[in-house]
Amino acid sequence: MTRFSEVLDMAKVLAKAIRTKPLPRDTQLSLGLMVEQNAARTPNAIMCIFEGNTITWGQFNFLANRMANQLKQMGVKKGDVVAVMMDNRIENLAAVTAVTKLGAAASMLNTNLTDDPLVHCINSIDSRKIVVGEEWLASIDAIRRQLPFTSPNDFLYVRDQGKTPCPDW
Repeated sequence: MTRFSEVLDMAKVLAKAIRTKPLPRDTQLSLGLMVEQNAARTPNAIMCIFEGNTITWGQFNFLANRMANQLKQMGVKKGDVVAVMMDNRIENLAAVTAVTKLGAAASMLNTNLTDDPLVHCINSIDSRKIVVGEEWLASIDAIRRQLPFTSPNDFLYVRDQGKTPCPDW
C-alpha cells in the first residue's frame, strides 16, 4: 500500500513538472539576483546550516557582496573566470555567489589535486584570479610560481580556522 502511494505522489510531481512552462527567453535570472531577492524578502530567515554554523539570507548576501566588492577592486569583470579552491563551507557558497554577481564564472577546483595536475587544471581554465581558502594555502603556495598569477591582487585569501595568516604573496 505504501509503495502505491509513493508512486502516486511521484506521478503527481512529474505531472506538475510537465505542465510547468519554461521562463520567457528575456527573463534575467542569476544566482546573485536570487540571493539578493531572498535577502530583501526574508533577511532574517536561515539560509544555510553547515557543521553547526548558521547564516541568514541577509548575512549571506552581505558576505557575498563583500567578496564581490573585493573581487571587483581586484579587476574581476563580466566574462572572467575565477578559480575557487576551498573546502565545503558557507564561505565557499559566498565566493561562488560573489563571482556570479560580477557576471564572471566560478571554476571550482578539485581539492584532491596537487602539484602538476593542479597547475594544469588552473592554467587550462584561463582563470584571471583565484579565491583560496586558508585550508589550501600550502597546496597553492607549492605551485604558485607555475601559475599565471603574478600580483598579490590575483589571490583572494578566505580565512577558515584562523590558524594560518594571510600570506604576503
